[in-house]
Amino acid sequence: MAEVIGGNIIVHNFSLSSAPITTIPDVAMALRSMYIKIVPSLKVSQFDTDNVVNTQYIAENFPALKTEGIYTIFICILIYLAFIGPILYYFLKKKDKREWGWVAVPALSLVFMGIVFLLSQNSLYRKDIMNIVSITDINQDNPVANTRISAALKSSSSGDVTFTMKESIPLSFQDAYRGGFGRRGKEKPIRKILSGEGTKVIFYDNQSWATNTFMTNTSVDIGGGLESTISLDGNLISGEVINHTNLDFYGVVIGTAGCFQRYDQLKAGESLKFSYKMKDISSRKGIYEMVNEMYGDINDRAVVRKRIKESTLSANEAYELYQQKNLVEDSLKLEYYQKQENFETGILPIVVYAFNDAPVLPQKKYINGELALERNLGLYRCKFNIDLSRSGEVTIPFGLIYPARVESEFSVNRDVYTNYLYPDKAGEVDCIFQMPKGIDVSMFQVRTQADLVSFSKEPEIYHIATDTWEPLKAEEYQNVKEYLTDDGALRVKIFINEVREVAMPEIRLKGRGSNAGN
Repeated sequence: MAEVIGGNIIVHNFSLSSAPITTIPDVAMALRSMYIKIVPSLKVSQFDTDNVVNTQYIAENFPALKTEGIYTIFICILIYLAFIGPILYYFLKKKDKREWGWVAVPALSLVFMGIVFLLSQNSLYRKDIMNIVSITDINQDNPVANTRISAALKSSSSGDVTFTMKESIPLSFQDAYRGGFGRRGKEKPIRKILSGEGTKVIFYDNQSWATNTFMTNTSVDIGGGLESTISLDGNLISGEVINHTNLDFYGVVIGTAGCFQRYDQLKAGESLKFSYKMKDISSRKGIYEMVNEMYGDINDRAVVRKRIKESTLSANEAYELYQQKNLVEDSLKLEYYQKQENFETGILPIVVYAFNDAPVLPQKKYINGELALERNLGLYRCKFNIDLSRSGEVTIPFGLIYPARVESEFSVNRDVYTNYLYPDKAGEVDCIFQMPKGIDVSMFQVRTQADLVSFSKEPEIYHIATDTWEPLKAEEYQNVKEYLTDDGALRVKIFINEVREVAMPEIRLKGRGSNAGN
């Protein structure tokens, strides 16, 4: 990294556009976390997850066809075939009126065609449809909020599909061209955007029910913001959120530091009281398991089908919950993996996520000249901060603070998602913790993966007073000043026995805000 005219330039010694970088899951978020460690000023106070939340992928997930309707239509076809075949032949033969078949067959065909047509009207795919997914960041002091939108559309028509709106909106796409198969060196356009009054996009050469997508943004007036009073007492976070907007929210998620709670609703003009404890989350694998706890087994198709069959959950409710889960999961990724940096800066953010299905683009939308059937799902986000220095008693459990950096004489890769180390050889690794800014620590306790399969000897802790390394105790340390540097650093050394994944040490602590009561 080099400082240039008050800014910073980060130069990589690897390619960002080729393997293995492109094969790493959530690589953008991993790089961002690494950049923040190098240049702390990159941290922003408002959400910066536009490249993390994949709203386009979520928008492309349309509700499935109702299998019950398909089965009914299939049964009707079988009955039709039986009627115009052996049943009609036997009846006409018995009546000795075989010539009536010239009238009976077309008549029965029309009757069954009508029945199948009526049954098909229960399907979602009876007309051209759109799925619109949006994320709106609520400003506490401004009723006008910015909204990022991803839209996916399907048409029963094959060939060119035209999307139109009378109003003009800015459009963007993830790709602009695709190569023509068998035409080396040539490119084939897949869409055309017509400028002028209104919005018009022509998507070329589609199969029936193919999915086309676009992205846009807008500003919406939601009538106000969210207000909150939050306090931290030990490991208990409690407070109240007041909804000053003109929207009724549902599926509300509130939380921080890898600990989140889900609530049913927060209507306009009402308030929601919340209270939860920061828990030891080290036993969890990551954000996916944590979100699954809030939404149950909504990813398990067998469980969902069983619940639908038992009438404890409708198919539409299952689809809605699945979409909510995907949006929350992607939005929480950055917050979850930034919990380390949040503690180090002394600011503990509380996020509020809430849903509303009112259209953020209220204008009429047309596909091939016909009014489209649309579904809307909007995620509204807001963030409040707890200043740890102004809190009273503070208790931070295991699983939230890991070493800020590791040092060794050999290469050690660190997985920022699972907090595992991957050394390229056996040896000593110095793990340096950074105590949360603004907290006067009165006790700490270190937990390691204490087994001799991973470690060649027991871990050690650096004792500042004697300038020596001593065996790490499993008990609490009360004499913290003998181990913490003036800037709140704590060193723990582990001895890796062989080249394998090793869980990093983690710490729990107690303390008090340095400006508590001020």
